[in-house]
Amino acid sequence: LHKLIPVLKVTKHYTNTVVEKEMALVKFSINEPIAEIDALCRAYNGSIVNSGENVIIAMVADEPNRVQNFL
Repeated sequence: LHKLIPVLKVTKHYTNTVVEKEMALVKFSINEPIAEIDALCRAYNGSIVNSGENVIIAMVADEPNRVQNFL
């Protein structure tokens, strides 16, 4: 915490020039078909990142309103 990086330049970003993304990790029950989960994730720029004995973890990264729609 004591190692601060010196600020060399500050630039003001306008709302029309900034790209905003959000990411969400979501747990699905293994009872859901994997192909359907994968297709849904790909529609929201995501993928399946991990699977366990009874859960699948998926990641989606897109615009905030689209991530909210996914959830």
